[in-house]
Amino acid sequence: MAGEQPRRYHHGDLKAALIDGAAELIAERGVRGFSVAELSRRVGVTAAAPYRHFANRDELLAAVAVRALHEFEHVLAAQASEEDPPERRLAAMASGYVRFAAEQRPLFSVVFDVGLDKKHRYPQLRQAYEDVESMIAGCVGELCPG
Repeated sequence: MAGEQPRRYHHGDLKAALIDGAAELIAERGVRGFSVAELSRRVGVTAAAPYRHFANRDELLAAVAVRALHEFEHVLAAQASEEDPPERRLAAMASGYVRFAAEQRPLFSVVFDVGLDKKHRYPQLRQAYEDVESMIAGCVGELCPG
């Protein structure tokens, strides 16, 4: 039919398609403009389908945040070389942090502005945060031992 968006999901990994679609929708509309109903329409599934993989909107946002943190960690790692002295690595990571925040604002917002309970409710999110924090803390620990 004219005017309808083509369906993108075709019996593959619905969970991944939902996370991808949520990240795209958040990039367009921001976290506040994101809805699971709109995501369902865009992906081409029923409104109930996302709830087979995610208990609620926050759980889906936590999955997007995990993906965003993995991308963030990759950006930070790509900025710093293990051969560089720790002060240079830390400066490079700081640059990567700012670059990620500027270039990936919607994903940055999901990670740092949504206020998901990473400590108790979403263990994968907690682990993703800890991985990033560990990378930065390792470098800081080299600069400020003790």
